[in-house]
Amino acid sequence: MFASLFVLLYAAHLAADYPLQTDHQAKHKADRCATGWAANLAHAGTHAVVTALALAVAVAVLDLPVGALPAALALAWIAGTHAVIDRRWPVAHNPGELHRMRDPYKANAAGLREV
Repeated sequence: MFASLFVLLYAAHLAADYPLQTDHQAKHKADRCATGWAANLAHAGTHAVVTALALAVAVAVLDLPVGALPAALALAWIAGTHAVIDRRWPVAHNPGELHRMRDPYKANAAGLREV
């Protein structure tokens, strides 16, 4: 059960963070204004919806015993932690990570060159 849930939740995480995150969300989710909060919460909501779909697949297709309370807690945890971390101040103590988060396009390009 753990391995199946891990794969589903990891796939949901990657889908929400990359193909389903808009350029606007990626660029503005840490801005200290209403636009930033809207982008941040929309991105966190995307994580919640995609994770809910993954959990629904776990229950309906794979017949895994995922209860309503654990699923609700998982959704709250995933959306909440993404909303906090994507505001960027929690990682401000790590300058390397903060630099990558400030300019994800440049960081991704650099990462591709290193592979």
